[in-house]
Amino acid sequence: MALLTALLMGGLLLDGWAHSHGEVDQSFLTPWHALLYAALGVNGLALLFAGIAGLRKGYSFRNALPPGYWSAAIGVTSFLVGGAFDGWWHTRFGIESGIVLLVSPPHLILALSAALIFSGPLFPSVTSMTATPADGSASAQPSCRPGRW
Repeated sequence: MALLTALLMGGLLLDGWAHSHGEVDQSFLTPWHALLYAALGVNGLALLFAGIAGLRKGYSFRNALPPGYWSAAIGVTSFLVGGAFDGWWHTRFGIESGIVLLVSPPHLILALSAALIFSGPLFPSVTSMTATPADGSASAQPSCRPGRW
């Protein structure tokens, strides 16, 4: 999931780059948006399949996703709603530029949604570092373990 959120961040940065370098026209349907929403779709499908797998294993609906991933699922859903709102906004008011780009209502919704998606992989790492084992001893595990190079 962390790799998928990195893919989403890459799509977001590429879209921002395209906007700041004048690579977009007055259309909402751009290759940059297509890449961004494709990355979002991959994140959503991964969460959907993980939830279905959890249900098939007998977990309740609430526990079907690992801890923290419900925020990512809510983020994917709100990103879709924010994306539709953004499409309407661009159709109604055109493509923003400058600081207005950062503070337009649909972009604020998209930013909050992205933060929820990005928090999904972070939540289990943080909770594993603060969890106390049953014997009461302190436990701290790194959120990223280095692999072989």
